[in-house]
Amino acid sequence: MGELHIGYFGFKFFFIILLHHPDYGSMRMTGVLREAVSHIGAREFYDALLKVWLPKPNRRRYRLGLALSGGVDSTALAILCKSLTNWSQKYYFDLTAFVVDHKAREGSTDEAKLVCQRFQDKLGLETHLLTLQWPEGMDPSKLASFETNSRMLRYQALGQACYQHGISSLLLGHHEDDQAETVLVRLATGHRTSGLRGIRATAPIAECWGIYGVDQSGTPLIPKPGVEIERTVNRDRQRALKSVKTLRRQEREMRKSYVNVRPLTIEGGGVALHRPLLTFAKERLIATCEFNGFEWIEDRTNDNVTLTIRNTVRRVLSEKKLPLALRKPNLLLIAQDRQTKQERRDGFVDYLFNTGLVKVLEFDTRSGRLVVSFPEDIKLNPTLVNGAKMDIAIEKKQTAKTLLHRLAIAVTPKETFPMQPLSTGVGIIFNALGNPSEPSSTSPKSRKTSFNAGNVLFDLFGPVPQRYPRNEDKKRVEAEVSNVWQITREPFMVDRFPVIEINGRVSNQTSEKSFQLWDGRFWIRVDNHTPLKMCVRSFNQTDMEALSNPSRKFMVKDLVLVQRLRDTARGKTRWTLPVIALPGDDQRQNGELIALPSLNLLIEGWERKVRWEIRYKRVDLAAFGAESLFNRDAFDWPLVATGQDLSGRSYLPVDLPNVRGIVRF
Repeated sequence: MGELHIGYFGFKFFFIILLHHPDYGSMRMTGVLREAVSHIGAREFYDALLKVWLPKPNRRRYRLGLALSGGVDSTALAILCKSLTNWSQKYYFDLTAFVVDHKAREGSTDEAKLVCQRFQDKLGLETHLLTLQWPEGMDPSKLASFETNSRMLRYQALGQACYQHGISSLLLGHHEDDQAETVLVRLATGHRTSGLRGIRATAPIAECWGIYGVDQSGTPLIPKPGVEIERTVNRDRQRALKSVKTLRRQEREMRKSYVNVRPLTIEGGGVALHRPLLTFAKERLIATCEFNGFEWIEDRTNDNVTLTIRNTVRRVLSEKKLPLALRKPNLLLIAQDRQTKQERRDGFVDYLFNTGLVKVLEFDTRSGRLVVSFPEDIKLNPTLVNGAKMDIAIEKKQTAKTLLHRLAIAVTPKETFPMQPLSTGVGIIFNALGNPSEPSSTSPKSRKTSFNAGNVLFDLFGPVPQRYPRNEDKKRVEAEVSNVWQITREPFMVDRFPVIEINGRVSNQTSEKSFQLWDGRFWIRVDNHTPLKMCVRSFNQTDMEALSNPSRKFMVKDLVLVQRLRDTARGKTRWTLPVIALPGDDQRQNGELIALPSLNLLIEGWERKVRWEIRYKRVDLAAFGAESLFNRDAFDWPLVATGQDLSGRSYLPVDLPNVRGIVRF
């Protein structure tokens, strides 16, 4: 590790000197004789593909998208994918290729058209040209943020093209050299842990946050009927009025509207990226193109070391002047080592869930609320510990961070959630991992009961042995359920309220793409049949006061509303619920309340005027053992995190029984 530390700063110093060298722009690569290397065969590529893309059981035909540029890497990818259609007898592949014209230089359009024609003529691929749209009069190559902006536009164009063509798996041509470049760039920008894993072999498509059908959405997972009604009715029985007649009436009402108390549908699907060439060196891709007699195009902008940082890093690596610790073989070892450690920690977390040491007691998608039982200490899987060189204390803390990160992802409003903010919470939740010098981590009386990590709020929920099953060993069960925490989205900060504007006379129910992402957690679309403008905003104190107004007798006396708010959105969680309302002040926060869509509650008087459909964001339920609450047979809903393929998305609007409903008060 010391060698890596010295090498990193040596690289950073060299990198700064290189950028300020007066002859930097005129440097030329030194010619290097390429050793004879073997080409990639169909069988070898097939095995590599199955490591990053898993076919579904009992399914033989698949649609795959290919992102092609005409360079050697994407050309080799096209050749190898086409070879599978002729070689594989087990699966049939329908290939659709996309070529992106970045409009970054003169003649790029003609060149992109030539690339399309070449793949169509020589390989028989169905190829589509995607042209990036830049502001009129702008030369994108002169933008300081050209690399960032072109990447964003490119992925958005590819994602939407895949959605339009019914493709959920897009193959990219990233290879071993790209992996080394990525690790070197991340070292230079200060990454130390998970960022050094480099490029992921399989991941949801990047830069498409909030685009329905592309960004992990489009294939909803329906909750199982009645998964919450029994617990809710029993809880109501304890809190209901003393009158037996009133109690029976309330039970009938609850059972009549049981569908309104079950979880929201969870989104799934979207477009996933797969990189089957990530373990192959560029030399082997060149050999593959040469073996098949297929020419490729060299992008001249890749030689401009002043255009992007990646071009600079590529030049530096190719000249082999860096310290040995920062050359390609060692950079790949760094990525492999980080990946191995992360896989081991993921295995430790799976062990905690599988053995019941960590239990998800509730997951309410109506409010984005998790209730989780934790042990006082982290127990590592003995099978993974045996023979592995590790510091047990450090490994426990890193495993605890991985565990909290996996849970926080389910409720965070952000696209990505860093692990670093969770370091403080490890010692608070797990007493045995806290700092002994801090009384708050070991003393029950002075223990912290709440903390924030990023945009996620952790609250100590308290002992709950009465509500959950006990084993024969009563003391052990009570110890397990005493360390129970509620994990939710933190309340909104002042002037940072998410708002979606809804125009009058708008009907969105016929278009799947009309779904919009509110607060990064709820996909919602609204039918507004009035001429009035509306908005989707957060529930606030003004709404609570309106609901408690004595003039609204239907609100005050109705047990369903009070109980549902209490059960689904306890404490501060209620201030993170979405509501449909009329616009109020400049921040759209004080307008008249119309509905609480996630609770399926509509204020009387707005019937036939407003309808909605709402779903919760994609969550990997299998990652924390909550998949039993949902009906996996209702839809194809594959999980990217477990390496499953994303094929089979449904494109028909889904008329779910728990949406578009009206509850009168």
